[in-house]
Amino acid sequence: MVALGGGAVGDLAGFAAATYMRGVNFVQIRRRSWPGGRVVRSKTAIDHPRAKNLIGAFYQPRLVLADTAGC
Repeated sequence: MVALGGGAVGDLAGFAAATYMRGVNFVQIRRRSWPGGRVVRSKTAIDHPRAKNLIGAFYQPRLVLADTAGC
């Protein structure tokens, strides 16, 4: 699975990869990153109307690609 973006897109793709067939590899491609910014996140959660980050998993991406020169 490939996530084209970070934040909500990365969280949703990471959650889907963690739960599909008990986990499949996923790659996160970030448009930009900045020094000190969080590029790799293991918390892949989505919000529920009753609580934030209620549905989720801890799942590392297999590969993260980020453009650090365009910051």
